[in-house]
Amino acid sequence: MRRDGVAERGGNMAETALTVAVLLLALFGCAQGIRWLVGKCMCGDVPTQAYVVLPLSGHCEDVEMQVRACLYATEARLGVLVVDKGLDDGSRLLAQGVCERLDRVQFCTDLSEQKFCADSLQVSEKGI
Repeated sequence: MRRDGVAERGGNMAETALTVAVLLLALFGCAQGIRWLVGKCMCGDVPTQAYVVLPLSGHCEDVEMQVRACLYATEARLGVLVVDKGLDDGSRLLAQGVCERLDRVQFCTDLSEQKFCADSLQVSEKGI
């Protein structure tokens, strides 16, 4: 503040940068909210017609992270099919628990058969 009681313009550079960063993040959040709302209005509750296949083998402690990453990457349009290609017992139990808790996620023991785990998928009249 100057001697005559008038505040100086300009302020602190760090405060201005922080304000700009917060405003940009708020704008990004609003844009993502609008994108989600438009997607929800246009797609509605369409049943899952396609799946991302996530084959897992061996010891895998980050099953839930991998499944959630697939769900996030597909933007709620595709399901995730977790395929057991030789998981150990602990990892298999973890994968099955994750698949039971999350929507649009199915667990299958093997895709080598020609059935492609159709018994665990929601098959429409037109097929998978």
